[in-house]
Amino acid sequence: MGLITTLTLALLYLLLPKPELYPPSTTFSRQVYDRHGQLLNLTLTADGKYRVRLALDDFSPDLIAATLQHEDRHFYTHPGVNPVSLLRGFWGMVSRTPRGGGSTITMQFARLRYDLETRSISGKLVQVFRALQLERHYSKPQLLEAYLNLAPYGGNVEGAGAASLLWCGKPVHEISLREAVALSVIPQSPSRRTPKTKEDNEKLAAAQYRLFQRVQTARGLRADPLDGTFTLRPDRTVPRDAPHLSRRLLEETRNDLVQSTLDADKQRTVEAALADYLGRKRELGIRNTCAILVHAPHGRCWLMWAPVASSMRPFKVRWTAWWPGGLRVLRSSPSSMAWLSTRD
Repeated sequence: MGLITTLTLALLYLLLPKPELYPPSTTFSRQVYDRHGQLLNLTLTADGKYRVRLALDDFSPDLIAATLQHEDRHFYTHPGVNPVSLLRGFWGMVSRTPRGGGSTITMQFARLRYDLETRSISGKLVQVFRALQLERHYSKPQLLEAYLNLAPYGGNVEGAGAASLLWCGKPVHEISLREAVALSVIPQSPSRRTPKTKEDNEKLAAAQYRLFQRVQTARGLRADPLDGTFTLRPDRTVPRDAPHLSRRLLEETRNDLVQSTLDADKQRTVEAALADYLGRKRELGIRNTCAILVHAPHGRCWLMWAPVASSMRPFKVRWTAWWPGGLRVLRSSPSSMAWLSTRD
């Protein structure tokens, strides 16, 4: 009888239908970078999130290691659920005493993937079933990649790729070990551990230091007590540089990542200078400015500035001609300007 039951369960497992890895409605943010790889613009998704899709190889090895250390140390050896952790979690749920989380990374991804309510026993059972179903059809690297792309990182930021850009100010493959550890603890409690712009987040600092100690111990090292005060503090808002150019480049391609020829540092320098000029000349009736810097030998645009009065509303333009080197000439009454249209 036991053999028949085992064979039946095995057959049912093999016959589980293959689901799509991501929810069908999932969309990802689009990014525009300057010629040096600095982020110029990051768009919101259709559901109002900042979410950047990356391949597993694009994530920092330190981030992957810290995430596994914090969330699921046996990720590569269990079948989607960890029986010991699951029993401990179930007992804590029944006895109403905290026993630590019993969810594996696959289970957490299943909750995100299917938008499950998992605080009840029935919800937890559905989560277990979905985790087994996902493990049946997808590899461990595929599941870990999907989790890192959808996990909540505070506010409307989802996925480690977007979190690194907004909370650390750099691509996720460039973050330091301390930054990787700090990011890794956010999904467990995103509302309380969201990095703050103007002050330290003590809950985030405490959680990341506990994990940092474990990571260093696993490496045979000692954590420096001074690391206990480290916390993420974003130094800028969501990038919205060169909005007119970014809008045009995104309209011209379906790619999520666009590389422009603009130089972000030159762009910001000229923007600040022209904004100051407008402030000083406003009483003379000067309301508009525009500027463009082109590298003559290659015909590449290094900066473009074109605000429209104080409202900053998009202006209406019409195509008039092509210029050599990939520049389009646009005309906007009462003045005309040149616009970069090509990408490296």
